Amino acid sequence: QYIDSNITRRITNQELGEVMGYNPNYLNRLVLGITGMSLYQYVLQRRLNRATELLLTTQQPVSEIAVNLGFHSSSHFSGFFKKATGTTFWEYYTMFRLEKSIHYMQDFPKETLSDIAHKSGFRNVRSFYEAFHNYHRCTPKEYRKMLQKL
Repeated sequence: QYIDSNITRRITNQELGEVMGYNPNYLNRLVLGITGMSLYQYVLQRRLNRATELLLTTQQPVSEIAVNLGFHSSSHFSGFFKKATGTTFWEYYTMFRLEKSIHYMQDFPKETLSDIAHKSGFRNVRSFYEAFHNYHRCTPKEYRKMLQKL
């Protein structure tokens, strides 16, 4: 809870040790044994999780979220995100929107593809079609027809 409540500022191992009543080195070993990450890495992971949550659920720009969560800049956040996940945030975000669009197609078969594109977070139908085709190797219309046959 302390980490989440203070995620927007620099948190040191010393500070966490004092708050939790442990020697910082012992606390670091304890966290490493439980999570497989050092205390520093764990705090960064919590920041990454919070940033990802905000980026997927709000309209705040990446630069604002990154700086508010203690990253030096949006490029620092982007580099950290890529290193941690193996993909860029924008690729991750596109996949998130595509998965959302598939759920909409399944749950609302009468919904227009234009409406699905917008509800899934795409700015226009063309970008939706391009992203969908790049990932699924078919158009949303073809995908929907396949769903109807199943």
